[in-house]
Amino acid sequence: MKKYTIRGTIFSLFLCIYLISVTFKVDALVIGVKILYCLTLIISLHSTEWKSKFLSFIFIISSFVLSYYSGHNIVSLLDGYPMVLSVLSLMVIMPIFSLPIEMGPYPQAVETLLMAKKRRMGSHFFYNLTTLISYLLAAFISMAAIVMTKSTLSKAIRSFKKEYQIQINIKALIRGFCLVIIWTPVAAMSLSALESVKGSWITYFVPALFLSLLLLVIDIIIGFWEIPLTYANNKKVIKTENPIQTKKYLYANLFELIFIFIIFIISSNFFAHLVNVSLIHALCVMSIIITIVWAIRIREIKSIAYKIKYTFLIDISNKDDQFSLFLSLGLFLYSFEHSIFLELFNNIISIIFPYLGVGLIFIIGFIPILLCQIGVFPILSVILLAGTIDPESIKLKAEWFALLITAGGGTAFMFSQLSATNQFIAQLLEVSSLKVAKSNKKFALVLWFVSCLYVIFLQHFFS
Repeated sequence: MKKYTIRGTIFSLFLCIYLISVTFKVDALVIGVKILYCLTLIISLHSTEWKSKFLSFIFIISSFVLSYYSGHNIVSLLDGYPMVLSVLSLMVIMPIFSLPIEMGPYPQAVETLLMAKKRRMGSHFFYNLTTLISYLLAAFISMAAIVMTKSTLSKAIRSFKKEYQIQINIKALIRGFCLVIIWTPVAAMSLSALESVKGSWITYFVPALFLSLLLLVIDIIIGFWEIPLTYANNKKVIKTENPIQTKKYLYANLFELIFIFIIFIISSNFFAHLVNVSLIHALCVMSIIITIVWAIRIREIKSIAYKIKYTFLIDISNKDDQFSLFLSLGLFLYSFEHSIFLELFNNIISIIFPYLGVGLIFIIGFIPILLCQIGVFPILSVILLAGTIDPESIKLKAEWFALLITAGGGTAFMFSQLSATNQFIAQLLEVSSLKVAKSNKKFALVLWFVSCLYVIFLQHFFS
């Protein structure tokens, strides 16, 4: 435990100093960030699994080779750390935003409202409801929504046969999550793509939200023939243990949740403009502030403080894979961006594009899926694509290119049995990750195809 605490302290100190240096423009901390960058990379490489270690060494060796041929000092590679540290910070810090939701009255409010309607539920209705709840919660708390949705609906779903329970959960939990990451700033994927291509989130948001909702409607339609129609067994009425008495109070909790999320987005954008930082950094800072205020509001300050301490000392020490891969990728992207190969690579794409046309858009959208098949995190593949391909080389607006690769990353979560999300759901439902992937491959391909068509439509009419 002591070893994990020391490692977690170093990782947390690294991200904390980085956020202070970029948020408050403290140049004196830059040297410390670079030293901790090297130290954290060495520690994470030592502790990570062999697959991540192998990929990390490929990135590191490639960055050294590119720097050598470009005539750059190897030490200058550390100047590229903002590329990946902002995303890494968001991935580590944002989960604490889910703590007040998990420990507050909100899941009980959803459960109580659901149990009140239990007698009218068929399998189609329950599947759509599960997908919708997973979708809405993921907008607030990202992957934590999967566990919360399952626990919130666990009582109601017992009314169905075991086979239908698995079919509903195995599809609805992951689809709700993967569709919402296309637009929500809480998920690091869309913001990391926009940050890399220097796109505007304001321009990106509405088209991304529309695509997400369109795919949600398509999923509801597909669910009618994917999920066999059956009805809940109503012989036993399951009573909730939740003490909440009135629907008025229940709806108040749900509206409070939505109100806080809106305040979170507005305050983050305001803070980003006020101190002139990126939206990712603003989200990191505001998530900490709002979580503390929220904890006081629901009177769970001690419990949430303990959870935050656990997150930044113990839980973060288990993220060796993410740290080693992201930090090594940062070295590679900086070396590639400052080499002759970046221009050469994009010139080749520009030459190929007239021959492949929109087919190249479909190919690029599918790359995150292919990379995930060999164990590359979808968000890692999104950052890699955003850092190496110039949107202008394929005649795409920066925001539409970010949408294309973000949707590809969301597809990869469902398509590959090696994705962390698939494996997480498989463990949660006690089934194989292969079964989770097989159950969602058809819809994943629909997501990929519709997203590519949508990007082509946006480029044609809104560029």
